[in-house]
Amino acid sequence: MRLETPPTQVGGVSASGYPRLMRKSEFRRAVDDEFGEAYGRVVTRDLVLSSLGDETADEALRGGVPPREVWLALCEAEGVPVARRHGAGLPEPRR
Repeated sequence: MRLETPPTQVGGVSASGYPRLMRKSEFRRAVDDEFGEAYGRVVTRDLVLSSLGDETADEALRGGVPPREVWLALCEAEGVPVARRHGAGLPEPRR
């Protein structure tokens, strides 16, 4: 049995072309950047997301749903333009 090696990640995209995993810290940064710190906390705590089994973003994260999946569900529910969904939460590159 041959085990597959995970694809190498380059920037925000894996070698397979799919976005790399999002860290919880990147999720929080993306929420704060998109909604502001105060409103972002309200949205993640109070907005029930039907696409995540009628859980809030905070509940979904605690339940083990990957942060990128939660982020995309939150974006869909709040009408965040597609152009601002991918790459969100990544820190600015060092110079």
